[in-house]
Amino acid sequence: MTEELHKLGEVLRAARESKGVDLARVERDTKIRTRYLSALERGEYRDLPGAVYTKGFLRNYAHYLGLDPEYLTDLYRLETDGTAAPAVAAPPHPMRARRARALVVTPGAIAAAILTL
Repeated sequence: MTEELHKLGEVLRAARESKGVDLARVERDTKIRTRYLSALERGEYRDLPGAVYTKGFLRNYAHYLGLDPEYLTDLYRLETDGTAAPAVAAPPHPMRARRARALVVTPGAIAAAILTL
């Protein structure tokens, strides 16, 4: 692995260490899990949940460390060259199923209300 490959991680780790905080403290302050912070610092981008989340983590971490988030996201793009884990999309929720359930519950609730009167 080349030195350039880990440049982003080295920048993050050096800034964190110069601030005098450990990863557990960063996790408490930023709400980014330690395993993701560690993966960013190691340059292990495949251990992260996806490019969209990773860029969000990176921006948040950059702000926390007092670094330029745009510069760091540019480094991330250069290092991954599009090879980062793809963004994971949540499966769509079928709206018909929800509406059908709501319609079944509503008449039942009305019937129960009428019977109690």
